[in-house]
Amino acid sequence: MAYERYRQDLLGLFRVAQALHINFYEDWLESITISTYLEDVKKLLPEREGIRGVAPPEFTPETCDQRNRWRRLTLEG
Repeated sequence: MAYERYRQDLLGLFRVAQALHINFYEDWLESITISTYLEDVKKLLPEREGIRGVAPPEFTPETCDQRNRWRRLTLEG
């Protein structure tokens, strides 16, 4: 898989947003951490708006494992 296509900084910011979402239900983060994470998520929002409506790159399964997963995910098998 070509991981170079993905921006690691955005993946990290998305993980921060996920942690905040989980914390909404579980309430385990300290308030200072929440404040820091919120500042990070504010950086993600303009990036998200910039890619809205842009089609993802075409994916072609290259290995047997990838083809099997693709079939399961798309209910082709």
